[in-house]
Amino acid sequence: MASSSSQARTGTRISPSLRFYGSIKNDGVSGSYSFDDANKLSFRFTTERENMQRRNKGELYPLALVLRADEVYQRDRKRDTTVSATRAASARIRIFTLNYGYGKLREDDSTILTYYSSGRDKYSGKNSLAGVDYLDHTQTNVDLHFNTAVNDAHYLSYGFGWQKGVRRGLTSA
Repeated sequence: MASSSSQARTGTRISPSLRFYGSIKNDGVSGSYSFDDANKLSFRFTTERENMQRRNKGELYPLALVLRADEVYQRDRKRDTTVSATRAASARIRIFTLNYGYGKLREDDSTILTYYSSGRDKYSGKNSLAGVDYLDHTQTNVDLHFNTAVNDAHYLSYGFGWQKGVRRGLTSA
């Protein structure tokens, strides 16, 4: 049985959800350019936006239908990614690749408790802020890789990499 107390209070019915629902939008561009057979440059830029929501109403026992508030979880996420790669070849070093990546993520989560199934009650002050989470994460990495010909039948592969990530946030406030 669905939440009859929520239905009686507002005339609408809450529809609990196990997963987040909403909108996810992706945009991006990628390309590559070959200077000649041995040298190539490629890149990719992407952005992703999420505006998700999840609703929950506990129905473990009949009294909870009347006394427990609806929980409305809101998630707003923005993710930007930049990747570029250079590939070159020469007579001695067969393949040389340089990869660069940068990513940025920002996420805002909030939880509102309400006795109105619409999740909005701006004027009478019946909503309660139950929790706020904020995450700001950036990551940068650089990779350098070589394939060197030791002789006609053998190659030596070696590489170096560097990565840095910074995470700032506020959890369970």
